Amino acid sequence: MSLINSNRKEDVKPLKSASLSDLEKSSISEKRETKKATSKTKRGRKTTLSIDSHIKNMLQVMVWLGDAPNQKEGFSVAINAYYDNLTQDKKNMFDMMLKQLNSHD
Repeated sequence: MSLINSNRKEDVKPLKSASLSDLEKSSISEKRETKKATSKTKRGRKTTLSIDSHIKNMLQVMVWLGDAPNQKEGFSVAINAYYDNLTQDKKNMFDMMLKQLNSHD
């Protein structure tokens, strides 16, 4: 018992204090911030894509090498590399077709 009591300090006070209304206000503002962030980054509804294990393994290697944070983002890295290697005419066509497809989502 003496060791437990020796580690206790009597004058411990928190640096900041908050009331319940402060927490409710911050919760509401955080929800608004989250909605704003998700609406800006929303790219469409989720879909499923079947790939073979060879492509999946290549995506995993991209993650291990640090080229993508996860396999899902590995597709974005690959598509961006593909886009960067297109000629300007094909880039214009790609952008036009992508805009058309995105308008249907």
